[in-house]
Amino acid sequence: MKDNYDEETITKAQDVTKRYIENNYDNIESIEVDEPRESPMGSIKVDGTVNGNAEFTVSLSEDFSVNSIGEKEGFPDRKNECQDKDCSY
Repeated sequence: MKDNYDEETITKAQDVTKRYIENNYDNIESIEVDEPRESPMGSIKVDGTVNGNAEFTVSLSEDFSVNSIGEKEGFPDRKNECQDKDCSY
């Protein structure tokens, strides 16, 4: 299900998602993201794949800060310095 976000919102949501993963996780070779969708609670969700096989879902707030990330099997480990806090994105 796709929602009708404008191009600016789509691009920003995808960029924030990619930067968050690059800055917080080790061994990122590639990140592919889908178009954002709206969750039932109103947040922006971005689904994607890391390194060609590990799926994820990132939940963004209205101001594009990352609320949470759901990591599926095979997702890379968090960087040591980002274990207890989110590294900048």
